[in-house]
Amino acid sequence: MKKLVALLAAVILGTQSLYATDFLFMKNVKFYGEGQTVGYAVQNGYDVNLGKLVPSMVGGGISEGMLNSNYSGVTTFLTAGVTFDIIENISADFSLAYSTSMGEGNKFLGLVDNPNGSATKGDSIQSYLDNIRVQTANVTIKKLFDVDGLSIKVGRQYYGDEDSSVMYFGIRHEQPLFGLNLPLIGFDNVSSVDAATVYYEKDNIKANFIYANLGKVLGVPLNVDGLILPLAAEPLSEAGLDLGRDTTVIGADAKFLNLADIVNVQVYAYDIENPIVAHYSIAGVKPGVEIDGLKASVEFAMNFAGKNPFSTGDIYAPEGSGITSGANLIKADVSYDIEKKAKVRAGFAVQGGTEGIKEFLDGEEPGKILIKPFLNFGNYVPGIVFGQQEITRLLSMIDFRAINVGADYYKDKFTFSADYYNFAARDNGLNYGDELDLKVKYKYIEGLDFFCAVGCFMVSDDINSKIKQATGGAMENFLSDITSTIQLGASYKF
Repeated sequence: MKKLVALLAAVILGTQSLYATDFLFMKNVKFYGEGQTVGYAVQNGYDVNLGKLVPSMVGGGISEGMLNSNYSGVTTFLTAGVTFDIIENISADFSLAYSTSMGEGNKFLGLVDNPNGSATKGDSIQSYLDNIRVQTANVTIKKLFDVDGLSIKVGRQYYGDEDSSVMYFGIRHEQPLFGLNLPLIGFDNVSSVDAATVYYEKDNIKANFIYANLGKVLGVPLNVDGLILPLAAEPLSEAGLDLGRDTTVIGADAKFLNLADIVNVQVYAYDIENPIVAHYSIAGVKPGVEIDGLKASVEFAMNFAGKNPFSTGDIYAPEGSGITSGANLIKADVSYDIEKKAKVRAGFAVQGGTEGIKEFLDGEEPGKILIKPFLNFGNYVPGIVFGQQEITRLLSMIDFRAINVGADYYKDKFTFSADYYNFAARDNGLNYGDELDLKVKYKYIEGLDFFCAVGCFMVSDDINSKIKQATGGAMENFLSDITSTIQLGASYKF
């Protein structure tokens, strides 16, 4: 991919020198950027910390000591870039990104930190430079093959919609902590991929085809796959394990808009190929309607895993591991905008699934525990507590059902929001708990917003007793009765 980008850049530079009489390299230059700073504090949080887990285990048992009790931190990211035309129908985009995190939160297992910094001496210049990276560096050719609406983009780029449940590489706003399906190692609010993407947009059709490179399995996080899939042992010879081989994504997404003036339909299919799972595929469909201020949609997506794309060979888990493919996602959303003054909304989602867990939690002998996690690169984050904590997000990946009702109220420069969630297991009926989130957003000036959010997750009465019973008392009060968070932040765009 890097060689292809370099070759394409050389061709463009040569073309520019031949056809541009004024020899100006950049025309229609536009600078852009955005950033976010969020401070947060969590009481009785559910983030795993090995520094607390190990002493707890050495002491003779696993308890709430394995979790961070109270912690706080600040996360910041900033992107800045430039777009420009090279010649007619050929443009380029280049941007840099800086990100940093301070505090106990936003660390996988409490281990990730900045090794170059010092609390008493401050950070070196190099430590800041190490956090600056090329975020986008791509070239777009428009009107490809003289076809209106057809273009190709090659290089480092963003991909997908931020509200996508299955595939998104881009900026994730107002998420200071881990999101539900974000990479666990090397987490960041800003991600992008090396890819070649063909876009078609004309009339009521928006479609794209992508071939992306996610890097080597030991060098780049593979979402939650990076934690689960390397545990495989027996199937590795079948998959032809080669840690020097890159992981790739190939897929297509098409949206058909304003059918009969009110109906939209989205269909997509992606195949992720890497040295361990061979092929891990996702396919889905999302129809929706829009009538005046009413919007409603229903999404269904299915996971596959096997030697071939969209097969079900289950080769990514050894026999007897209890991990199998075939998980699905069902997600429904509806909202109604009341004359730009308020909005009410509701949602329902289920994903993943298990078999045999109910018998295990009830103290019975299960025939076999089967775990069918729904693995993806989406950006579905329900709740600022449940959706951003390591323990609860793992629950949601494995066996998850969420119900959400909420409302927004607009007053001058303020937006007031309230959301209620109920979380439970999809298949065994175990109620995880309830969450209430309140948020205030203030538009100071165009491009600069301030916000404050508070969230409270209340664990159900029976979940701790079920866990205690299933573990023979080893995990008493594993989850705190109430976990709360407060977030203060600013987002800016230019």
